[in-house]
Amino acid sequence: MEEAAAAAGLNPLLVELLKIRTSQINGCAFYLRTHTRAALKKGENPDRIAVLPAGKRPTTSPRPTAPPSRSDRDGGAVGVISWPRRWA
Repeated sequence: MEEAAAAAGLNPLLVELLKIRTSQINGCAFYLRTHTRAALKKGENPDRIAVLPAGKRPTTSPRPTAPPSRSDRDGGAVGVISWPRRWA
C-alpha cells in the first residue's frame, strides 16, 4: 500500500490517517495503536488524530452490524438509523 500511495502522490500523513480511521472502523486496537504511533512519529498533529472518530461511519453495509440499543428502538436517536423490523 505504501508504494501505491507514494506512486499516486498521496501525502504520507494522509495515508496514516486513512490507516487509523480504517482501524477505528474495523475495531482493531492493535493496528489503531500502531498507526497512531506511526503518524505521530511522522509529525502528524495529535488534534487531527483526535477528531478522526467524529466522521460518519460508512453506510455501504446492507444492514447494521449490531442490534439497536433500547434508546434506538424507542426513538432516542431521532432519525439517525432506521433499523430492520426483525430487530425491533
